[in-house]
Amino acid sequence: MEMKSPLRQAVLASVLVGALAGAWPARGESRAEEMLRALLPGDVEVAKLSALVDQLGADEFKDREAATRKLMASPLLPPEVIQHGLASEEPEVQSRMQKIVAAGGKMGASAAFDRALDLVLEEKAEGQLARIVRVLETALRPNDAGRAERAAAVTAVPADDALAKKLSESTAIP
Repeated sequence: MEMKSPLRQAVLASVLVGALAGAWPARGESRAEEMLRALLPGDVEVAKLSALVDQLGADEFKDREAATRKLMASPLLPPEVIQHGLASEEPEVQSRMQKIVAAGGKMGASAAFDRALDLVLEEKAEGQLARIVRVLETALRPNDAGRAERAAAVTAVPADDALAKKLSESTAIP
């Protein structure tokens, strides 16, 4: 039986909670598609999460605590939401966001991206290259750049040549 690291267990638990809460899945999507979609929340979801970040600096303690709990319960926080909190001029917002990140935040998103890429490879999920590139454009990086390139090779369809080049450039070591 394979032992799982605490980080892996936390990420898998957040994915399960997200799936049970309805954050995923959409009918007809593969698991890889579901996870990649979750890493690319729409403008409405990003706005809701950003409003919660702003609430971290509320006057009332109970409001700050409620926002913290909701952000901690989110299956994944997009990098732009995390950056919004870390770049805040309010020390309380910065401090709370640092704690949220330390508890999972971006690291959880990176681990979920790694898992999504693994699923692309396992499922040989064609047509997912555009989503992979869009995730990379959010500044989220897999722990293994080679994994993204292998996933690109599996998922690319002939129309994806320009995206494959962009992926290769974005994962290159500077």
